[in-house]
Amino acid sequence: MRVLRWGLRGAFVLWVSCAVASAAEKPLDLRRAVPAEAYMVVHGKHNPERDFQRAYYKEIWKTVEQTKIIPQAVEIVTSRLTPDQMEKGKAVLEEVKQAAAPIKLQALADAKEVIYAQQMKALSDEMKVPVSQHLLALRLTPEAAAGMQKGIKNLFGLVEKYSEGKVPVESSTEGAAMIVALAVPPHVPFQPTVICIGDVLLVSSSRDMAREGLKRLVQGGGPSKFDDPRLQEALRRLPQPEDSLVFYDCRLQFTQMRG
Repeated sequence: MRVLRWGLRGAFVLWVSCAVASAAEKPLDLRRAVPAEAYMVVHGKHNPERDFQRAYYKEIWKTVEQTKIIPQAVEIVTSRLTPDQMEKGKAVLEEVKQAAAPIKLQALADAKEVIYAQQMKALSDEMKVPVSQHLLALRLTPEAAAGMQKGIKNLFGLVEKYSEGKVPVESSTEGAAMIVALAVPPHVPFQPTVICIGDVLLVSSSRDMAREGLKRLVQGGGPSKFDDPRLQEALRRLPQPEDSLVFYDCRLQFTQMRG
């Protein structure tokens, strides 16, 4: 009997371990990151049927390069600078290029899933003027997500440098999530924050919006804009989206603006 009991206990522990591992490996649902208070949300996902278009995109970019429109625009701007200003500008531009090096544009183009949301909210009880805040959620590869966050953190570091430490970079962890933010003064309407957790990257103009999105993403609690009864009712009447879904809640936007 003792052997049987130990065998049952071992089987139970193994079952629990497998269940926990399975839950940990389950992909995070990006839709949970969107607050119910968002007045606009765009949800796009990779559709293999559209991959043939990538060759055309490359041809378009080659045509843009051939026109040399970007170098010409830079030349127009720099022609009005003094030699000293030109040297300083080149130095700063080189810093920006090096800081942004970990950000791979191809990884962005290859994103498996993208969500963009807007919400209008007041900064605080004292500052009641509503400001439009933004949230971008990307499903990349873990390496690409980490690289994106590193690049953005580097760019934040340049802000800290040129503000002479008045706008420092803050880094923290919350479970498996890495959080990086610019510690701007409370009265500033935008508080850039970027969160990386596995293959998911959250970028927001609001620290609260980013952290609340992370909480819903991980814990699954709280309503999302995708739970909106009107959206659910509309989707029941439509075929399953293959590429993207846009939901614009005009009534909610004007309600928030009246605040």
